[in-house]
Amino acid sequence: NVTDGNSCAPASALSVSDDFAINALPDVSTLTIVADDICVGDDGNVTITTSLADGTYDFTYDLAAPNAATDLTASVTVAGGSATMTIPAASLSNTTASQTVTITNVTDGNSCAPASALSVSDAFAINALPDVSTLTIVADDICVGDDGNVTITTSLVDGTYDFTYDLAAPNAATDLTASVTVAGGSATMTIPAASLSNTTASQTVTITNVTDGNSCAPASALSVSDAFA
Repeated sequence: NVTDGNSCAPASALSVSDDFAINALPDVSTLTIVADDICVGDDGNVTITTSLADGTYDFTYDLAAPNAATDLTASVTVAGGSATMTIPAASLSNTTASQTVTITNVTDGNSCAPASALSVSDAFAINALPDVSTLTIVADDICVGDDGNVTITTSLVDGTYDFTYDLAAPNAATDLTASVTVAGGSATMTIPAASLSNTTASQTVTITNVTDGNSCAPASALSVSDAFA
């Protein structure tokens, strides 16, 4: 029925119908997150464990200082109780030992969200890249059968690094690795004698990459060379 301001109603019976859905709210009761440590310049990866039904959701999240931001969103696909949320590298430009991410809302495909406030957090490190801006090398002349010795001068902080290097002909080889310990801005890299079996007046060695203990490497290509006999 419909009655107007004069208390008048239609003369004949009225019956106009439609159906609508009453959708359940997203179940976030068991939602937990684990955020992986990263190198600056990489996207952040947050592993989600949840009782949410399979499907795609909009996750809203905040970042604490030093990369403070609120109401950021990510589209997240849940399958079998797990999912991965990506935080763009552009939102994580400042290095820190402890960057907190907090999930504040989850919206499903029906635009439904939890009835109560949500706050699920984890902290992760955003590690600096190795500083190779001043790296130089000097390779000593040797006798065949001896290990090669490469003296490194660098602004790298003290610690142990994996150096990747190439050898030119006549002992050509690529992607060789050496564990190098830096202390006070200097270090020595050893090239095994087995890699230097051919005599030559000029053997070039080129450092092509440096990886630190956090598995971080320089953002741009590295090529630092010297020649030895």
